[in-house]
Amino acid sequence: MQDQATVTRILKIINSPLYGMTTKVTSISKSIMLLGINEIKNIILSLSIVDFFAPSDENSTQNKNTNKYMVEIWKHSIAVGVINHQLGVILKIRDLENCFIAGLTHDIGKLFFITSFPSLYSEVIDEVKTRQIDLYTAERNAFGFDHDTVGDFLAKKWKLPLTIQNAVKYHHRYNVNNSDKLSACVHLANTMAKCMSLGDSFENEIIQPNEEIWNVLNWPINIPIYSLRNVIVNSYRQSLSMLGNRTIET
Repeated sequence: MQDQATVTRILKIINSPLYGMTTKVTSISKSIMLLGINEIKNIILSLSIVDFFAPSDENSTQNKNTNKYMVEIWKHSIAVGVINHQLGVILKIRDLENCFIAGLTHDIGKLFFITSFPSLYSEVIDEVKTRQIDLYTAERNAFGFDHDTVGDFLAKKWKLPLTIQNAVKYHHRYNVNNSDKLSACVHLANTMAKCMSLGDSFENEIIQPNEEIWNVLNWPINIPIYSLRNVIVNSYRQSLSMLGNRTIET
């Protein structure tokens, strides 16, 4: 942990509203005492994934367009991570330490597409925006498979925890028979991020959450979803620091 820039990024996340610290944390050792080693490992993994799928430094018009799309996908992914963590706190999810990274990685298939095939995936997004067609259809037309399939492959290849693999695989196609509580949270968080226009998933349709998830989550009736808006927005804005200088006007 000798890289001071990385340490600064980690501490910035830990001191954001996401973790609700009552006093400022100024060291990694104190962070481990307060949050546990697994939570710190997940923050480091999150930053590594952000850096792995980083926008290009090339300054061509085409790259600017591609980078803009990539940043929007990242902003959406961070929003889903923030919302998912907040849901996990309320619902007292057992593996709370996995909530943020499960939301953050739910769209890694899109990030793979746009970093590996920047021109082609930018064309896919342009087609979705101009022709108002479904993103999945456009992806399958261009690549023969969609971002959920790619995300599932990457999550398994990277040996992410099984609950995170399931969240990546089922964040759109939630099914009570093949998904767990964390997957249900990501499914709901994904919809909430779209409704709040935090980043852009480039999916034209906002699908209503599967009604079964309310029973799976056992959502407390005294906490209306809309009451979470302010804390989510505050946490989201500060969590964008994960992107470093790559953010575009939020």
